Amino acid sequence: MRCGKIPKRDYTSFPSEFEVKEIRKTIFSVLCWSVFLYSGYELAHLTLDSVHSSRLRGETHRQFTEAGPGIGGAGKADAADGSDAAAAPQDSPEPVVRSKFHGLLELNADTAGWIEITDTNISYPVVQGEDNDYYLTHDFKGERSKAGSIFMDFRNQIGETFDKNIVLYGHRMKDGTMFAGLRAYLKQDFFDKHRVFRFETLYEEYEAEVFAVYRTTTSFDYIRTSFADNREFLNFVDEIKERSIYKTDTTIGANDVILTLSTCDYLLDAEEGRLVLQGKLTARKGD
Repeated sequence: MRCGKIPKRDYTSFPSEFEVKEIRKTIFSVLCWSVFLYSGYELAHLTLDSVHSSRLRGETHRQFTEAGPGIGGAGKADAADGSDAAAAPQDSPEPVVRSKFHGLLELNADTAGWIEITDTNISYPVVQGEDNDYYLTHDFKGERSKAGSIFMDFRNQIGETFDKNIVLYGHRMKDGTMFAGLRAYLKQDFFDKHRVFRFETLYEEYEAEVFAVYRTTTSFDYIRTSFADNREFLNFVDEIKERSIYKTDTTIGANDVILTLSTCDYLLDAEEGRLVLQGKLTARKGD
């Protein structure tokens, strides 16, 4: 069977200079529109996420402050019926959850406490998951969120016994929410006026006296939660004080507990940089 002749391709025919310019314009226009549409999508997503986070923050704040004594209350544990738990037997097997946390626990059983720092946006419930990954991308209600949650290190124990170093994590959001407010402590004046902030657990209310603020990277294990002995813990405290940009007269003893707040910082490293604030945790006395 004979095949037809294969037509010869004309390799001498090229787009004119005008056609090349038009092709380039078209490609450039497509790229610009693609970038514009993607940027618009990302901006809309971030805006909606920010609005959702703001509403959720308001909801959790109402749950916490309207359920019982808010930040500044006596800090005593409450029985389930709202009565003072002080009348309970001294050999009670477990600490009693304070009534002000009941509503938050109904929303999320991972609720572990509340943190608030005056003159910042930091006023959030604290959760504790099964790892240190989940709440990086999920909000208090377990929904996907770029802001995530303020969460406690999954290794930490708080209740009848405390680890030596309680660690809380939070994103540094561009809209100033979550732990972005920690950057205020980089200013001497703010540090001097806000040396103490509140931290509440399900069972008790505490004050944290800030004694160290510093930038570091994840190469420094500032998030360690256990120590072989008192000497190892005190050596850890000494290193913290050496790293701090401020020097204080706060004394940390072998039996004390540190509260560590950690967020991202980009000065030392874009990926591994951290801003750390650490305070001495003490039970708050009633007003």
